Amino acid sequence: MSRASRLTVLAGGVDCPYLSGNHDLLKWIGDVGSLVSEFTPGSVPTRHRFLACSRALEAMSDPIEVVEAGALRVTAEAHQLGCQVKAALRPITSATSHGPHELLRTG
Repeated sequence: MSRASRLTVLAGGVDCPYLSGNHDLLKWIGDVGSLVSEFTPGSVPTRHRFLACSRALEAMSDPIEVVEAGALRVTAEAHQLGCQVKAALRPITSATSHGPHELLRTG
């Protein structure tokens, strides 16, 4: 098991998995690793909490690996924290691959 698979930072309480389809995956991670949250049990994920979750991930991770378009903001914040940033390449035709390809184009 890789180091990254042992810790998951959640955007809500540890008892409120997001998306419901991730319930089994998060249970497995909790069994073999750790589920971490800034929020109390019962706290449901919100936009504000996802942003807080991203900041926690950035602070704990080096390097940050960008895999989808929405991570460009995370990348900028990680760079400000002095973290190394890596991009996972996806097919250029995929709409979600914009972020990593943009990082590669702009350096």
